Amino acid sequence: MANVLAPFGFREYGSVDGVVPNLGMAVGKMLYSNALYYGDPLIWGTAGYLAAASSTGNTGAGIVGVAYSFSWVSKAQGRTVRQPWYPGSDSVNNADVTVHYTNAPSSLFTAQTTATSAGTAIGGPLVQADIGTFFNFATGSGGSSTTGISSFSIDFSTQAGSSTTLPFYLYAILQAPQLNTAASAGNIGVFGFNPSSFLVS
Repeated sequence: MANVLAPFGFREYGSVDGVVPNLGMAVGKMLYSNALYYGDPLIWGTAGYLAAASSTGNTGAGIVGVAYSFSWVSKAQGRTVRQPWYPGSDSVNNADVTVHYTNAPSSLFTAQTTATSAGTAIGGPLVQADIGTFFNFATGSGGSSTTGISSFSIDFSTQAGSSTTLPFYLYAILQAPQLNTAASAGNIGVFGFNPSSFLVS
C-alpha cells in the first residue's frame, strides 16, 4: 500500500538507546506576529527570539530544538491559553509569546520523507542502508490551525553521508504498518539531532 503525503513535522519519539533520558521542556520567547506549530524545528531568530527554521537545501542550518507548545494571553479568547500552536498576532499588547520546546541532544523524532525542500511530494524511500546519513528539513505549506500540527518533513534530496551542517540524522525506519508502509516512498523515519550542527540552548 502506498504512503499518503501527510507531513506532520517532527513528532517526539523518545531518546537514543543507552543515553540517560533528559526530555524536559526548554522555555523561550517568540515574536507575537509570527505563527508556529507543534513539531516545527526552531532556530534563533532576531534578537534572541525563537523562529521556525527556514534554511532549506543541501547546506542546512543549526537548529536549537523542536516546538512542543505555546502560551500567551489571547486577544481572541480573552485569557491565558496554552496549546500546540500559536496562530500569530493574537497576543494582548503584542507581548512576546512563550515557547515550550524539546532541546535534549539525545531526543528522537518521527518525520515523513518528502522529495524536495517544498515538501509537496513524497520522497525516498528511506532504506536500511541510509541509517546514519544526514538530512535537511522540508518546510511544507505551513501548519494547520485546526490541529496545530506542523507541515515540516524530511527533504530526501539533501541526503549526505557526512555533514556538519544538515540538522538531522536517520536513526531508524519506523516499523508501524498501521501508520506507514516502511518500504515505500514517503515512509516515516526516526531522526535525531546532528551533533555537529545542533545548537544546545
